[in-house]
Amino acid sequence: MGIDNKFATGQASSGNGSVGAFKNFQLAEVVTVGTVPVNQTNDALKNKDLIFNADPYIIRCRIVGGNYDNVITNNGLLPNCFPLMPKMVSPIPKVGEYVLVFMFGPDEKYGDRFYVGPIISNPTAYNKQTLIDGATDGLSIGIYTPERDLSKVESIKGVYADYDTNNTYSLNGRDNADIVFKPSEVLIRAGKFIENEPKKFNGVNPAYIQIKNGFNYTDQINNAIVAITGVGKQSKSQKISVNNIVADKINLLTYNGSPNFNLTERDLVNSTTPYITDDEMNTILSTAHPLVFGDILLEYLKALRAAFDSHIHNNFGMSPPTDNVTLGASVSQFKILAPKLETTMLSKNIRINW
Repeated sequence: MGIDNKFATGQASSGNGSVGAFKNFQLAEVVTVGTVPVNQTNDALKNKDLIFNADPYIIRCRIVGGNYDNVITNNGLLPNCFPLMPKMVSPIPKVGEYVLVFMFGPDEKYGDRFYVGPIISNPTAYNKQTLIDGATDGLSIGIYTPERDLSKVESIKGVYADYDTNNTYSLNGRDNADIVFKPSEVLIRAGKFIENEPKKFNGVNPAYIQIKNGFNYTDQINNAIVAITGVGKQSKSQKISVNNIVADKINLLTYNGSPNFNLTERDLVNSTTPYITDDEMNTILSTAHPLVFGDILLEYLKALRAAFDSHIHNNFGMSPPTDNVTLGASVSQFKILAPKLETTMLSKNIRINW
């Protein structure tokens, strides 16, 4: 499984101050991620463990085959393995996954190690893929026949933007979320496939934010009214920017609102940062103020104005006075202001649906 590195020309400093090239690279199984007990036997082992625990991207890998790690029975003797790719674009490998390990230094076997990976054969296995699950299927040394070409699987269309012709770049999460960059467009998605079925597009309720620029917009409603009534002017297409926020439930929250919610929760015991816990989310969905539908509210206010303007006092059969100077109320002023307010109270730029 070893591969001689005949292409390594870059130089790197070894631990003793000398300079050496990457001497070899090998496939290795990830055996340790996270934190380890600190070895107090000697300063070298103690320092190695402290460094490992300080950086979540440092892992330990076992190279199987040849004369490398087969003889090591104590995981603590494996060298620390550092990410070769920038951390901001590299996921932390999981135990059982495989990576490509680069080695250099005066001691090739136990010198510094760097990894690239994890090695995954296809996007449906982003969450985790071991050797037995087919991590090396795409390689010549793979032990299984490569999976069917996913680009030809109809149910998977739209799940992985890698197969979309207008995709320019995708940042894929480990499970069911990603960030997709398209020409003048960004998609932030969660729930792109049906839960536990990574080959089936979720066309029912994915949560996503679509940020789009340069959309050709024409006011179709206004044009339809003009076509029917003959009054007004046809709208011309114009390029605009649009943000769409889509989900089963949408919450727009502030830190100083009423009611007030815990929006920055950290779980220090389990080292997680949910921001909003499941319990708090249920509280929000139950007690946060519901949004008012502007057009429905407008219909209600028009009906209220009509009733207010036309009501009579049955006891005397007389119309109500139009002004009450004593109370400071002016019905005549309301009649003037109401039509203006009704035409301006609806936002021309923000829309919602049921």
